Amino acid sequence: MKIINWNFIVSIGLLTTLLLGNGCRKKVEREELANGNIVAHCSNYVMDADEIGTDCGGIDCDSCATNTPPCTLPENKLRMLHGPTIQNLNLYNKSYSTVDSHWIFIAYTDAGNDEYIKFDFPSKPNITTIYKGQSDASFLESDEVFIYFYGYSTPDMYGAGDVYVNFIDGKYHLTSCDYSFHSSGGLTLTGQYFNISF
Repeated sequence: MKIINWNFIVSIGLLTTLLLGNGCRKKVEREELANGNIVAHCSNYVMDADEIGTDCGGIDCDSCATNTPPCTLPENKLRMLHGPTIQNLNLYNKSYSTVDSHWIFIAYTDAGNDEYIKFDFPSKPNITTIYKGQSDASFLESDEVFIYFYGYSTPDMYGAGDVYVNFIDGKYHLTSCDYSFHSSGGLTLTGQYFNISF
């Protein structure tokens, strides 16, 4: 008479169930990755979906580490060489749009539609990047932004400097603590800055 080892049979049954179940789970994970689900777009080293930084922000991903500007500035102000002196300008009617994958931000001064500052990013601003301001929009790298000031009674202004981008309470904030605004061929001056929310 043979003795049946029920413990052995139950153990084999449980092991088979676990192996089959694990195989199904792996298949589901592979399908999720293939379909671009949460795991895929939050860890692919690309800013995509609704992310506001590389693999961060948006509905699915973790919050982004903030690039905090090394200064505290009044909001919606632009301090620059305006006419013969450095002046503090208030900014209004701020908006942004996309044109051929570029993100364009514009803010107007007290002078209305006759005077504005314009930011041209080559793609959606990435809040994990500190941008380098440029005076030419022709060949912008992914970490560069073209900044241009049009003044109705002053020369057009360009410049260079670090630009910090943040996204707070549904608004983009563009900040530079020390920007070298100057006219074409003009002197570069320190002590100029901007802090604008869009």
